[in-house]
Amino acid sequence: MTDVGGAFYTIRAVLPAMLARRAGTILLSGGGLAVDPSPLYLTLSVGKAGLRALARALSKDLVLADIHVAHALLHTTITPEAGREIAEEFWTLANEAPEA
Repeated sequence: MTDVGGAFYTIRAVLPAMLARRAGTILLSGGGLAVDPSPLYLTLSVGKAGLRALARALSKDLVLADIHVAHALLHTTITPEAGREIAEEFWTLANEAPEA
């Protein structure tokens, strides 16, 4: 599970500094396969669902330390034209207040 493992170990590396500051933002991205899996792309579907679950689980605990965790569900093919829309979504997520 490269999706989940990569995210997990990256978060584990930066989390101590965020906890010490009591501030930070962690943004994860995934595709529509996280909520609408495909038997043709089962491994990818499971990975994307795992990323979504990781973000949701972490957000519940880390909000108490003022660390914002969000997951962007990208329901599009990534193209140069979609890049601006995706960047705007990440900017919006990064600037949201964590929900307790």
